[in-house]
Amino acid sequence: MERTRESGRDRRRVLARERRERQDVLAGELAPGSAPLVWGAGVGSRLLAVVWLALLVVFGPFAYDRDLAAFDWADWLFRGWGLAAGI
Repeated sequence: MERTRESGRDRRRVLARERRERQDVLAGELAPGSAPLVWGAGVGSRLLAVVWLALLVVFGPFAYDRDLAAFDWADWLFRGWGLAAGI
C-alpha cells in the first residue's frame, strides 16, 4: 500500500514538473496583450436578466397564494422599487 501511495505521489510530481516546464516555455514565447482581458455581460444576457426579474416581480405573489387584486399601492411600490433596484 505504501509503495502505491509513493508511486502515485511521484507520478503527480513528475506531471506537475512537466506542466510547469510547458508553461515556462509558453510564457517565453507569448507576447503580452495590449489590454487586460475583461468579461462583461452582453446585450442578450442583460435582456434575459431584466425579463427574469420582471417575471419574478409579477408572479412572485402567486408563490404565497395571494391574488394580485389584494395588493395595495404599497405592495406595488415595493415591487416596482425591487425591480428597479434589481436592474
